[in-house]
Amino acid sequence: MANKSLRSLILTNCNLSIDCYECLLKGILTHETIEYLDLSNNNLSDKCGNMIARIISRQSQRRDQFVWMLSLRNEKPLNNDFAKGLISINLANNAFGSDSAEELANALTLDCYIRNINLMNNSITEEGCKKLIKTLRKNTTLLNIDLR
Repeated sequence: MANKSLRSLILTNCNLSIDCYECLLKGILTHETIEYLDLSNNNLSDKCGNMIARIISRQSQRRDQFVWMLSLRNEKPLNNDFAKGLISINLANNAFGSDSAEELANALTLDCYIRNINLMNNSITEEGCKKLIKTLRKNTTLLNIDLR
């Protein structure tokens, strides 16, 4: 049975291998109640950027599908059940570059649930920052992207 009470997953300063993150990814992709994901200070590189983008995309797809299924029966979600899931991601102090920035920008463009993403102290170039900022023109529900 899935854990329904976990709201935050904080894995800071772990420096796990990519294989370990792949294992974590499988659980995070479908988990419905994690609202805050903190993977800061883990030396994550562009190899992990795709994993984070997949988490964002899968969580968004799961929520959208829930709303769509209810609409087939002319029902509306009760108590914003459709909105449960990831809303904030902390990726500060890693080694993400412009490749990750582009993948995250693409995922965030289609997501209307994430409110905050912290990318402070990464290796994102000016070009990567521009791609993320361009996302804000299309995604009006994203409140904060920290690129310091």
